[in-house]
Amino acid sequence: MLPIFLSMIDNEEDKSLFEEFYKLYRQDMFKIADRILKNESDAEDAVSEAFFRIANNFSKIKDVHIKQSRAFAAVTIENVAKNIYVYKRNRPAQNIEDFDDIWDDENLEDDVVINASVDTIINALKSLTENYYSVLYMTIVCGYSISEVSALLGLTRENTKKIYARAKRKIREITESELFI
Repeated sequence: MLPIFLSMIDNEEDKSLFEEFYKLYRQDMFKIADRILKNESDAEDAVSEAFFRIANNFSKIKDVHIKQSRAFAAVTIENVAKNIYVYKRNRPAQNIEDFDDIWDDENLEDDVVINASVDTIINALKSLTENYYSVLYMTIVCGYSISEVSALLGLTRENTKKIYARAKRKIREITESELFI
């Protein structure tokens, strides 16, 4: 997962600092998440989501060895783990229709991934708004259903479906334009 997080950071110095942050706090963050969630798989998901959020706001961190950086990691993972815990506790039964929304005829893998280079896709992902990126990341990389993503992000299911469709369309437009330049 580290390469994905590093691809979200533009500055080489920040990438190096983030890598150090990741190696320094990953285990501690996992322990916090596991203590809250009592499930290793959910704890791993929480750590990934926390690092995703940290990578999006990493410009705020200037030194990884100070107490504030450790506190930032701890607070972030606690919040993410608590959100997952509450969601799992109140989770409705899975609806098979949720998965039809993700894997339809306009499948992202078929339309884009096969035809585009990794760099093109990374650049396209970087150009997305935070909402678009979050929804795509959570559905494609984390494997959450549309309903799960909407609950985690605090959006309606319909809004999440629209964001997902728009994000896919935007990725397709960007990668197609870069492929034919």
